Amino acid sequence: IAVGTFFMNWRMAIAALWVLPVSFLIVGCSGRVQKSLSKKQMKLKMDCADGIQECLETVRDLRANNAQAEYMEGLEGKIRAVEKHALVTELGTAVFVGGAQMILKLGIATVALTGGEIDILTFFVFLLLVSRMYDPLQVALQNLAAIISTSVQCDRLDEILSHEIQTGASTMDPKGYDIEFSHVGFSYDSQDTVLRDVTFTAKQGEV
Repeated sequence: IAVGTFFMNWRMAIAALWVLPVSFLIVGCSGRVQKSLSKKQMKLKMDCADGIQECLETVRDLRANNAQAEYMEGLEGKIRAVEKHALVTELGTAVFVGGAQMILKLGIATVALTGGEIDILTFFVFLLLVSRMYDPLQVALQNLAAIISTSVQCDRLDEILSHEIQTGASTMDPKGYDIEFSHVGFSYDSQDTVLRDVTFTAKQGEV
């Protein structure tokens, strides 16, 4: 369609099409910023996931040491950081995509301003063409931004898949791993002491 417009009226074609490379150039050049925002977002998500996994694996230790409140406060901070930066990432993408789409719409204005010296039928045809041609291109701009953002996740998947498989022995035969307790104590709170000044050595293999 774009090539065909040049055969109808090259001035009108230029007025209608100059916005296309400019719009895609804006989104394409924003790739570095979008990737930087996406990388930080992924790091925050991984920190949050690690915090949740740590809670699942150490919930007994957290309760035993009365550390639930402090730990949950830190985990909540990680979740809030993910939510906050998600807004920043979405806003950063929206600024570039929205700006490119606004410039794309300028093509209608330039067609209207350039069409003063042509017949009404050609003028109407060009207005109809640009109004229909810009709609799918707006979606294309959104998809281009999504592809740029997804590339960060693809890099992370490549990193995981290319990691060397860990190998090792199927049996474990440790030597000399005794556990020594020296004057230890334990309490669930300051008033309920369970152990006081306990000293012993648990030899390897003993229960």
